[in-house]
Amino acid sequence: MERKKITFDSFIRGTIGCVIVVGILMLVERLSGVLLPFFIAWLIAYMMYPLVKFFQYKLRLKSRIVAILCTFSSLRLPE
Repeated sequence: MERKKITFDSFIRGTIGCVIVVGILMLVERLSGVLLPFFIAWLIAYMMYPLVKFFQYKLRLKSRIVAILCTFSSLRLPE
């Protein structure tokens, strides 16, 4: 197997790529307290989407807002 030569260009691209990845990881760690509620809200919406589609297409509700409200009303929230 032939080894690939490391040129100055590929070294700089790799270095910049590593710096960007480390920067993004540091930013996510710093903002995790703010991002956590958005992630939880996205997860809940992702889990409710099939029920919204059921109300909208199978039960033939005209408006998506009505389907969302029916989904909310059909789920029992903890007290």
